[in-house]
Amino acid sequence: MDGVAQILGVGGDARSQRLTIGVAVRRWRGILRRRAPWRWTGSSLTINSVEDASFGVNIIPHTQVVTTLGA
Repeated sequence: MDGVAQILGVGGDARSQRLTIGVAVRRWRGILRRRAPWRWTGSSLTINSVEDASFGVNIIPHTQVVTTLGA
């Protein structure tokens, strides 16, 4: 399912970068699951946490270097 999300927060988490991503689309909320893969501009990320209207992913150092996600 394609859609638009908003980055709500960025922070450090051990050696990775933690992104908190907001989802306004109600239909997404029912399909987001912890440890599920999530695709973002060609990168496959793993969802670490799911809240009511947001979810979190961590960007590992390698992904930060070889993609624009680290910026």
